[in-house]
Amino acid sequence: MLKRLSFLPILFFLIAVLAANCAGSIAVKSYPVPDHGIISFAVPGSWNGYLNQPPLDLPPTIKFSQKKGDQFELLLTIFWDSNPDIDINEPGKIKNLVIESGKEALLSAVEKELNILELRQGEKIGYYFTITDKNLADKEPESGNYKYMSQGIIGMGDLQLIFTFLANKNLPNLKQTALNMLMTARQEK
Repeated sequence: MLKRLSFLPILFFLIAVLAANCAGSIAVKSYPVPDHGIISFAVPGSWNGYLNQPPLDLPPTIKFSQKKGDQFELLLTIFWDSNPDIDINEPGKIKNLVIESGKEALLSAVEKELNILELRQGEKIGYYFTITDKNLADKEPESGNYKYMSQGIIGMGDLQLIFTFLANKNLPNLKQTALNMLMTARQEK
């Protein structure tokens, strides 16, 4: 019980910060993670969140989208290493994974250089980048294609939150809301 009580002030603070960044209500939504308990997020009430759990207890993916308004997709895969002796969340490892992913993404991007940004809150640390698809820069994307992508990894505990934010408009406030929501993540084992 003491663990939960010490966690509550932090959660309420994060919810307040998230609420300041988006209109509407906030709901704490929880999703099962095979052999790793439950992960919870403070999610804007105007968002949907759907869990896709592959068979054989493989890492699940949660797809967030907005019910109305500017459309986007936030794809979040929750990853862990089957070897508990390996620290997958050492900051240098996370950053290198994001850099390698970013280098590949640059091949089809308007941007010529990768700008890696850091996310840090308490014990969580992550990195991400944002690019524009050069094939869609001057035209309207077809359904299911996206012009803008932010991609990264946040390490927390024994989990990695591997995320991709996709949109057809440059939506810096909505992207920031998504990043803030990711940083509210809490794991209960």
